[in-house]
Amino acid sequence: MDRLEQSHLIINAAKYIQYGLRTAIIAQHTQLSLKYLRSLVKDITGKSAVSGQNITIPRLFKSKRDTIACILFVSIYNKANTSQHRQVDLDLLIKAFDCFSVQVSQLESFTHNKTMLSINDAWVLMNGYLNQIIELTPCCCGSVVVTSQVFELDSRCPFCAHFTPHVVKLITA
Repeated sequence: MDRLEQSHLIINAAKYIQYGLRTAIIAQHTQLSLKYLRSLVKDITGKSAVSGQNITIPRLFKSKRDTIACILFVSIYNKANTSQHRQVDLDLLIKAFDCFSVQVSQLESFTHNKTMLSINDAWVLMNGYLNQIIELTPCCCGSVVVTSQVFELDSRCPFCAHFTPHVVKLITA
């Protein structure tokens, strides 16, 4: 890696750090070392990098309101996403997160109860969606239901409470 390419990665990493993304996520997307990123976090924010694991996918859907927020975020990201890659594009994630934040701030019921995904939660959500760990299945009311073949999730529509059984995918020979 030449100096120009490394400088570009460091500038992007600094932008992601200012946005609040965790160092493990940034390291995965920039190939910069965790040790270097932790020191960069300290230089930029004046605080040590946050440690610990990211939220798990089932915890993202702990309430109806959280499920609706997740569906809204996936919809916004998908609308802007033009690639078919299974890796989350961090720049697109940030743009979608900004749009999501504006949309949520305009919804009284969301701002009243402070339901909001963090940027790291949004990465976990989109990583699970792009890798088909979770899927959006159409509901009879016109909305979608979040389903998973991996996790136990409530398969009721958050809007009409219609139960959608898990779709079993059959592999035909």
